[in-house]
Amino acid sequence: MRAPPPPAQRVVGNGGNVDVAGEIKAQFVRAAEAARELAPLLEVGKPSYQEHDHASSRLMSSISVPNLGCKGVDLADIRGGRVVMDREGVTVDSMSLSLTLEKLYFWERKLYGEVKSEEKMRLHLAKNSKRLKLLDQRGAEAHKIDATRNLMRKLSTKIKIAVRVIAKVSRKINKVRDEELGPQVKTLIQGFAKMWQYKLHSYHTQFQVISEATNLASVVTSENGPDLAMELELELIKWIINFFSWVNAHRNFVKALNGWLALCLNYETGETTYGAPPYSPGRIGAPLVFVICNRWSQAMDRISEKDVVNAMQALVSSVQHLWEQQNHEQGEEQISAIRERERWIKILERKAQENKKEADELNKKLAVVLSWQSLHQPPRIQTYEAHCVEASSIHTNLKLVLQSLESFAANNLQAFKEILRQSDS
Repeated sequence: MRAPPPPAQRVVGNGGNVDVAGEIKAQFVRAAEAARELAPLLEVGKPSYQEHDHASSRLMSSISVPNLGCKGVDLADIRGGRVVMDREGVTVDSMSLSLTLEKLYFWERKLYGEVKSEEKMRLHLAKNSKRLKLLDQRGAEAHKIDATRNLMRKLSTKIKIAVRVIAKVSRKINKVRDEELGPQVKTLIQGFAKMWQYKLHSYHTQFQVISEATNLASVVTSENGPDLAMELELELIKWIINFFSWVNAHRNFVKALNGWLALCLNYETGETTYGAPPYSPGRIGAPLVFVICNRWSQAMDRISEKDVVNAMQALVSSVQHLWEQQNHEQGEEQISAIRERERWIKILERKAQENKKEADELNKKLAVVLSWQSLHQPPRIQTYEAHCVEASSIHTNLKLVLQSLESFAANNLQAFKEILRQSDS
């Protein structure tokens, strides 16, 4: 993993608040750019999967395994890319995680269809077996007995072929999962580790800059202070919304991936004197991708963003308090600004409820696997408590925000490094 670049020389002190603001902004830009290398892996900017359900149907219709083979070579267009269908299955860009997941989905649908078809043929065979016995017992005509026997032979042959097809599709699923999904997940985790390393450095630098700065409150107590304070408050609320959504999207993504993989295992929880043990694919010798995703999901459940959001809300409260102190007379512009603030606060509240609902629905789906504690823990999404602070604490609260971000980044970096270490052992 490449080490983050050395910190830039800082000139805090002589340049006053201008230098402080410039350095803080530069480090925020650097922290944002830290995720740029993850963008191709996460396919940032591409249309969502729901908008391309028709592509799934086209690809599914072109995949066939009649008589254990595929007819010729077909081409399908998925998300603007070319997907080559050959005798070994589907060949796609190995860097596309979404296409790998789609391939697995297609082959699992194929497997499901083959298994259901084989079950129907077995039921039909059992039914005709009983019919043949009745015909023999009743001394039925020879042509009826022969016809039933011929049908049973055909069914037996079809069942044997279906079993072989099921075995081949199962091997294909295992191959895609172990040779494509596994390396892609590990690459993604390596990307997250690098991202958090960069972010940790940026937040640490920002914290140092703010700690050395003085008289920041003068910026929002100047002539244009009220306008700046309101603008800052709105931007901070938007920041909370984006941070909140980003963290929970990450957590829900890995939880869904881990839950889907868990469905692929014939995992039986053994009861102990302490109850059912937590879900552990490594205990039963599952492939590495199962172990990695489970540890990843567990790590995201352990790491809480609560301290960061609480600190952000404390900073918003301090800015709001200062703005209200400076605006005893509320003109038309101030009233409009207050309405804008209330609108964004409602968006934040609605987003929190949406995230909670999404997490609840996800956990309900995962609960059908088994009563695995690690797969359906109560969601970490919660309503964060309000903060009542004095205006003079803007500087202190800003330091707390950066300190909590630094701690959050350090915890994530440590978690991803530990996952990588365990995956290499």
